[in-house]
Amino acid sequence: MRRTRLGSWLVPGLAALTLLAAAPAEAQKKTLVVALNQDPDLLDPTLSRTYVGRIVFEHMCEKLYELDEHLRIFPQLAAAMPAISDGGKTVTIKLRSGVKFNDGTPMNADAVKFSLDRHREMKGSNRRSELESVNTVEVVDPLTIRLRLKSAFSPLVATLADRSGMPISPAAANKLGDKFATAPVCVGPWSFVERVPQDRIVLEKSKHYFDPGQAHFDRLVFRIIPDDNVRLANLRSGDIDVMHLVAPTDSVNLKKEGRFEVASVTGLGYTGVTINLRNKTGKTQPPGDLGTPLANDPRVREAFDLSLDREAINQVAWDGQYTPACTPISPVSPFYDKSKKCPGRDVAKAKQLLAAAGLASGYAFELTIARFEGGATLESIHEQRLEAHGILGERRKQALRKRIMHELIRPAVTQLLSASS
Repeated sequence: MRRTRLGSWLVPGLAALTLLAAAPAEAQKKTLVVALNQDPDLLDPTLSRTYVGRIVFEHMCEKLYELDEHLRIFPQLAAAMPAISDGGKTVTIKLRSGVKFNDGTPMNADAVKFSLDRHREMKGSNRRSELESVNTVEVVDPLTIRLRLKSAFSPLVATLADRSGMPISPAAANKLGDKFATAPVCVGPWSFVERVPQDRIVLEKSKHYFDPGQAHFDRLVFRIIPDDNVRLANLRSGDIDVMHLVAPTDSVNLKKEGRFEVASVTGLGYTGVTINLRNKTGKTQPPGDLGTPLANDPRVREAFDLSLDREAINQVAWDGQYTPACTPISPVSPFYDKSKKCPGRDVAKAKQLLAAAGLASGYAFELTIARFEGGATLESIHEQRLEAHGILGERRKQALRKRIMHELIRPAVTQLLSASS
């Protein structure tokens, strides 16, 4: 089990997608236009890193396994859940038959081995660390592969339910080489047509997908509209059909208008504060001593944690539409520990901890904030509450910059506001 962490977390519960009201069947649209808040990076499952890239992949690059709405793993391109043997070190996967890539070539065991080896070995691969436990990939027969692991690794199937489990067409990859992202070919209801950077990504209904009824539109167009207000204006004008990421205040207004459906769910992602403990010269280098109280003294980190009012942050910055939390594990996850409660705001105890750490007059540190909805408001809340109670001291104006990280840095180089380290 993960040890107790005292962190500043807000699990998103805001409207992630806003859809126009459904049109009558006789007027069914042929093209669905989706507005994304940022341009995905490379459309190559081996190299991709971004969250919005996942949204595009979801429609054109299926995986060996997938998650259902209850976060249960089920076979997608695999024919069944894997057979585990040899104490967890051998994983045998049967593949769905009759599946073709969107270029018409067969998705078979050779193709899946090619893809997994590419994920593991290609220069610059962002999947390499995810598949680090895999020693070799073997072809057993045309529809069976076997993974030999260095040691048992229980998250492997979940790993194969993300980009590491996306097979790509060997024919297309060999033809395009390092340009594969310019014309990616996978298995999916839609296939890639074109990409205009910072403008749009276009997919069309696949001629080769094994279940054509899954594609209810002939075309999907992902428009890149970073500005929240511009995305909203395009939604109201009817120029887009689906809007990704709706500001909490906007979602309230859209619901009142009655013309839109607003989907609001507690997701797996989070917004939180991440503290660098030992990453002095880069995460690929050996850890080093930063020489700061925040990095070296857990009492200082606990004092910071106790100065926060998660409920107030949620209400003021996000109109109460997020789920306050103190762990990266979402409340909807089966691994969420319901017995653990977030610490309440306790300024007196925070001051005691600072005094015990030799910082009775306060402590200033850098905290940088990224651009995201509610970020400026969150910055103001942190500053006012920390300064009002002397948590930061007089040097705050010179030293304080803020950053909210969306992705947990690996424990080898960071630790999240932990009082137990």
